Amino acid sequence: VNTSGELIGIISAMLAEPQLAKPQRSPQLQRAKIQKTPRALRVSDSAASISPETSTNGNIFRQQVTIFAIPINTASKIAEELIAHGKIRRGWLGVWIEQRLSVTGMPTGVQIIQFAEDSPAARAGLRLNDIVIALNDKAVLTINDLKRFVANSRPNTDVKLKILRAGKELSLKVKLGDRKN
Repeated sequence: VNTSGELIGIISAMLAEPQLAKPQRSPQLQRAKIQKTPRALRVSDSAASISPETSTNGNIFRQQVTIFAIPINTASKIAEELIAHGKIRRGWLGVWIEQRLSVTGMPTGVQIIQFAEDSPAARAGLRLNDIVIALNDKAVLTINDLKRFVANSRPNTDVKLKILRAGKELSLKVKLGDRKN
């Protein structure tokens, strides 16, 4: 529980695959190197082992560990959606987008480069080459920003898009569709 009284935590899972390491002249150096492998999350020894193992012919095996984690607030929303609807329902704009960069290389929004068939964005009046800079007054700087904001919105909800069209700032209301896959 954090200072605001919210329950926070992480649900995690791991995928570990042993990999054959090239035999070294000094296995101790290889072991020390592997044991110092940094990890973003600490996991108990019962969950995973990153210490090397040696086969009968002297080859050293090491484990490549990949950790997957979902914040508890996200997991709770997913659980509620699964209970209520039996599947995860996400909003959908129906656009292909491309990252826009400033002259200094900083992200400045996303440009619409194509519309899907029956696109909610096209029905709402968006056009090719419009640049999305905000969704519901939250800045959209990167492709991931727009994807995350839309996916975290429910289908059939109205969102306000702030766009740049031919150098002019416009606001459009879009009723999101239901992402099929």
